Amino acid sequence: MNRHSVQRQRIGPAVRRLRRSRGMTLDQLAEAAAVSPSHLSRLERSQTLPSFPVMAKIAEALDVDVNEFVRLEHDVTHLDDTLGWYLNLLALPDEVNQEFFGLTIEARRALVTCLDRLSLLNLTPYGVQEQVERTLESGGDYANLSALASLVERTGMDCVGLTQALLLLNVLVGRQSTLIAGPSLLPITPGNSLIESYRWAFPMEPLDPLVGRWWLHPSETSSGRAATDRPSRLVVGVQALASPLGTAIASSVLSVIDHDELVEVAITERQLGTVNVSVSGEYALVEQLVSRRGAKGTEHVALWLSGARRVAALEAVIDRTWESLTPRERDPATVRDRLNLTEAAPV
Repeated sequence: MNRHSVQRQRIGPAVRRLRRSRGMTLDQLAEAAAVSPSHLSRLERSQTLPSFPVMAKIAEALDVDVNEFVRLEHDVTHLDDTLGWYLNLLALPDEVNQEFFGLTIEARRALVTCLDRLSLLNLTPYGVQEQVERTLESGGDYANLSALASLVERTGMDCVGLTQALLLLNVLVGRQSTLIAGPSLLPITPGNSLIESYRWAFPMEPLDPLVGRWWLHPSETSSGRAATDRPSRLVVGVQALASPLGTAIASSVLSVIDHDELVEVAITERQLGTVNVSVSGEYALVEQLVSRRGAKGTEHVALWLSGARRVAALEAVIDRTWESLTPRERDPATVRDRLNLTEAAPV
């Protein structure tokens, strides 16, 4: 690709940004750097390239090391190489690619950062899954589920990995069992809106377009699941329904009930901890979204598990919880009434 226009844009915007951050006018910086205001103006607008002596004078006037501009050049070279690699993958027309390179450095950096996040498949390493298995084998039901919370915090996937794994879990055919203790994306079934709930949990993070698009338009051919393959057992804590995601959870669970008369759903007042779990076949997703609103960065929020033994251990926790519930907590009419009230409650 022709990068000439890119080369001309790297230094100028940085000079203008530094000048403005120091409260200097263009004339003031031009006088301090002993260059003409017109030349400085052309430089800031990337209409000309500065010589090294001029660059050194400008750096001195701005009270920065001239090497900062050299580092900027190196950093942006790497940035544009990465952007070029992504654009080659997209196979866009060359004239369109050049428009991307004409964006500001900040815009190009934000675009590359987002593409980097979306292109990483960070399913849970096998060694961490073995730690989960050992944890599940030691202690009672809620004790070992609570212990999984620390594993999520230390070694879990980020939000992008969570939704990618959630899609994988939803295309698996077979019985599903789910325990929802608190705020969660796990019960939000395809066909229901995912983006609003995702934005509550991760307001500044990208959502994988594949996940977002599939969630809106799941087809039988893409999901491969019939109504009777939907979650067959679901335990929901009242803390989850009382959370900011409660309305979305209630709507999704009601849609599951409406599509599968064989599904078993219970709502319980007991404290279920902070970890949410969904299993299907020999795969499971463990999630923890505690006080996520306004959270920044890529904190760990989920574990993806595979293997019959560790998944069976999680499913056994859900089944034992189900069996310990009262008949009223498992009563279909009572459950539906509670879900309808939650869905109708003002947000």
